[in-house]
Amino acid sequence: AIFELEAGDVLRPRPRLLTAFLASLFHALPAMDAAPTAKPVKRLFNDSREERALRMWMASLGLGLVLTNLFEDCRDGLPLLAVCDFLQPGAVSWESVSLSPSSIYERVGNCNAAVDAAKRIGLHVIGIGGKDIADGNTTLVLAVVWQLMHRHACRFLADLGMGERDILAWANCTVAREDAALRVNSFSDASLRSGVFILKLARAVAPECVETSEILAGDSREQCELNARYAISCVFKMGCTVFAIWEDIVLVRSKMLMTIFAAVMSEDLRRTLEQQAQEG
Repeated sequence: AIFELEAGDVLRPRPRLLTAFLASLFHALPAMDAAPTAKPVKRLFNDSREERALRMWMASLGLGLVLTNLFEDCRDGLPLLAVCDFLQPGAVSWESVSLSPSSIYERVGNCNAAVDAAKRIGLHVIGIGGKDIADGNTTLVLAVVWQLMHRHACRFLADLGMGERDILAWANCTVAREDAALRVNSFSDASLRSGVFILKLARAVAPECVETSEILAGDSREQCELNARYAISCVFKMGCTVFAIWEDIVLVRSKMLMTIFAAVMSEDLRRTLEQQAQEG
């Protein structure tokens, strides 16, 4: 039997219909050869680290965004519009946005609105059109979202009103409550790769989010990686804005480490003010 499928069914998409189509296809051609291994395509970003970092950051903004794939999930423009409006309220003309886009035209329209909003908040989007985002162009989507995260990180640190030395001094003082012998001299301190300091910092601020039994010594590469992964999940659980990924910890990327410290510090200040308000 001929299985009828139109282009619109793919663009919507219609999961059950697509599943039935694939089942019919494999039933008709059960001996199809596997697709040849594709050669890796060179692009501006060599791996998925940037995609995961940006997706984690967007999910931590408290906007209710559930993202499993940055490029696919941004194709309707809605996540980008939400982030633009978060960074600069009023940057998005929501009356012209399709909140439930059902056609490619509505998705492109939303993406055009997202590009316009990005321009309003001062991003460089020359040569980037709404159709590029709707098509899931990986390089251009990453370029837009990276600028959004960079803008937020700069403003976040500026609003905190603390320099590197202030953040570092606060971190050492805070960790001393958990471990008086533990100390770091800079955000480039090699000991940070173990993840232990960050975990104890998070525990000092939010003990309910970190299990001491889960903190490993960090004596091996594997333990450092496990600690780093756990640290990112704990910081996210605390409600902090997350700009970094676990690789940033094990590779001791100082700028990204500073954003982790600053985010935990911001949460500590928020909790302190909340407690003072309750007591007062």
